[in-house]
Amino acid sequence: MLLFLHRPFEALATKLAASPDELKLTFSFLLSYPLAGILKRLPDSKPLRKNIFIILVSLFYLVGLFDLWDGIVTLLISAGGTYAIAKYLRASPYMPWIGFVFVMGHMSVSHIYRQMNNDPSVVDITGAQMVLVMKLSAFCWNVADGQLPADQLTESQQSRALKELPPLVDYAAYVLFFPSLFAGPAFDYAEYHRWIDTSMFDVPAQVDPAKKPPVRKKRKIPRSGTPATIKAVTGLVWIGLFVALSGRYSPTLVPTEAFAERSFLQRIWYIHMASLVTRFKFYGVWALTEGACILTGLGYNGVDPVTGKVSWNRLQNVDAWSVEFAQNPRAYLAGWNMNTNNWLRNYIYLRVTPRGKKPGFRASMTTFVTSAFWHGFYPGYYLSFMLASLIQTSAKSRKSQLCAPFFLLYREYVFLRDPGLLTNYRFPPPRPPLFPRSHHRRSDSQEEVLRFCHLSRHPAHFYLYDAALFDSRLRRLPPRVGQCKLLRVCLDPCRHGLFCIARKGGAEEEARGSPGQG
Repeated sequence: MLLFLHRPFEALATKLAASPDELKLTFSFLLSYPLAGILKRLPDSKPLRKNIFIILVSLFYLVGLFDLWDGIVTLLISAGGTYAIAKYLRASPYMPWIGFVFVMGHMSVSHIYRQMNNDPSVVDITGAQMVLVMKLSAFCWNVADGQLPADQLTESQQSRALKELPPLVDYAAYVLFFPSLFAGPAFDYAEYHRWIDTSMFDVPAQVDPAKKPPVRKKRKIPRSGTPATIKAVTGLVWIGLFVALSGRYSPTLVPTEAFAERSFLQRIWYIHMASLVTRFKFYGVWALTEGACILTGLGYNGVDPVTGKVSWNRLQNVDAWSVEFAQNPRAYLAGWNMNTNNWLRNYIYLRVTPRGKKPGFRASMTTFVTSAFWHGFYPGYYLSFMLASLIQTSAKSRKSQLCAPFFLLYREYVFLRDPGLLTNYRFPPPRPPLFPRSHHRRSDSQEEVLRFCHLSRHPAHFYLYDAALFDSRLRRLPPRVGQCKLLRVCLDPCRHGLFCIARKGGAEEEARGSPGQG
């Protein structure tokens, strides 16, 4: 630890009623912004310089700020052991599970040590190790996928598969990527590799050159200062709200006798506010770390070929609006800790399901138990996540009977003009209508028929086919969309099952002839 850096945090901690480590952690998040700007400006043709810069900054954080010499050893054991397992056992079908058990078991030691010390104000290596577990277990699966033929992999697995092990310097920089070192977000090595060699920023040929994202000379990474600044300001606002309200609504009051003496409604209100204020802290931290990743360019997620708007949500970790105003348990969980959800879905939920089978309750329960184990050994984690599994499964099985007619709250009207975009799309088989035919509404004299069918995870999108109009939001539809006579629409955010199929002239008889038509 550099004492000349530690002393100012000690002095400031007494004035802000916070621990020095908490202040240093926030400082590291903010310091990552100028350092990310420097990293972005290193020559794209010199990836080795970028890798070395990333490693040196992370070592400064671990040793210069927090004196985590033991933490460096811990990360070295996890990363080195995983690399060895992937290298020497890559031909074994059990290699990913061996790697997963290794990193989870190693992290459990840190969890037990932290739980024994029971001092939340001290920053140790556990947080960084939790992020590393997601990276390293995904790395093992990516290497295993690289040994399989393409016809056994999904499109997502193919894009992340690793045919060969990466060089050690690249691997070390991936492990120690400083903007996400302590709090995430986690990402796969394939994404890091595409970022470091700048292939991530190749613009598709169909994008108009005039609408390509602006870049500096001799640099392929688009300008990302504005979205990164927005994330930084948003994160500081969340943290400011947490600091302002945490003294008034603290969870530490809940187990006291004074809290038990309050009325029932007062206790409900206090628990609600204490939970809300606690979430503010996570919103702030995740927004700050995401913003630093955006500034490096790693948050880049493509460009809209119509509007030229760049998307920077590749590493988005939370959607506060979805969490606070979710209409069902699944939407609530999907908006929270999104990268961890992606890891659990891609490398636990889908991996414990036999190939060709549909994930069920067993896969769901295994995923939630894994999430609880990943968080630590406090009993509340296991009670919460096991209950969440039961709630989500129950909601999934009952919402079509109870909820579907009552949640038609959000409708988006999208008008399409180009028939050439709607060809050869294979729609899923239709399901019976939720309402009688007499309840169907014609939106326009040219629209001929309404139909019900499962299509999209995006709730309540209402699409109309019209050759005279156009909207770029056609990109909301799944890929492989081209010229098609019928355009199906989701109006049911709970079941995702109420659709409108519209076409010009003579579609009504054709639709009535198919099973399950409305």
